[in-house]
Amino acid sequence: MSLQPASHSLPKTLSPLAVGLAIAAAGGTTASAQIVYSGVQNVSTTGLGGPVVGFDVNGGGNDFNFQIANSGGPIKPVVSTANSAVGLATAGSFVVVNFGGGQEIGPAVPEWSAGTFNWFNQATDGSQFFGFSFVDGTSPTLYGWARMNFDSVTTTATVVDWAYNSNGGSITTGAIPEPATNAAIGGAAALLAGSVAAWRRRQKQRTAVAA
Repeated sequence: MSLQPASHSLPKTLSPLAVGLAIAAAGGTTASAQIVYSGVQNVSTTGLGGPVVGFDVNGGGNDFNFQIANSGGPIKPVVSTANSAVGLATAGSFVVVNFGGGQEIGPAVPEWSAGTFNWFNQATDGSQFFGFSFVDGTSPTLYGWARMNFDSVTTTATVVDWAYNSNGGSITTGAIPEPATNAAIGGAAALLAGSVAAWRRRQKQRTAVAA
């Protein structure tokens, strides 16, 4: 039998959508992929003048500290920047802005401050957000949110989770990557891998028969 030339074309059963989504999974850009989300962390401190606790937003070292304090007024959380690369969205006089859900944090925020004593005196019992910015190496300024739960009865403040936009644009408080989008991309990548594997098996079988 004569040897048949091997075909190096992709299997025709792959749809353009599957290929496009698989390429995105391998390194393409999607809207949800811009958001880096911490997952639930529940970093807490309890008690007036209690321990100072910190959290790291991007794996590069501690970025923010917080504790419970007062200054002759209501007991509130105090949030501090831990290095010169980060900032907090403030409303003057080192007052941390209390953002609600669905609000935009980004370059349009009028004031960003660093410092060791930023009062979150707008904090109320329950869940709220504060905004942060940071520079990661040579990246543009990145913007993010952190969710804090505050309980004035137990004097406990808990940073539940946080997220930031890795592309340097604005981010909406509470925004996290879309699970459905991630699942679709993962499924398309699996489809592509399975189709290519099947195509390779068929090519090997054809070569063996021809030999």
